Amino acid sequence: MASLATNKWYLRYLQEVANGNLE
Repeated sequence: MASLATNKWYLRYLQEVANGNLE
């Protein structure tokens, strides 16, 4: 399953959004 890599990317994405780097 590739869900692990996807999950790691997703968590990083959420972290970026939480930091306000993405609108």
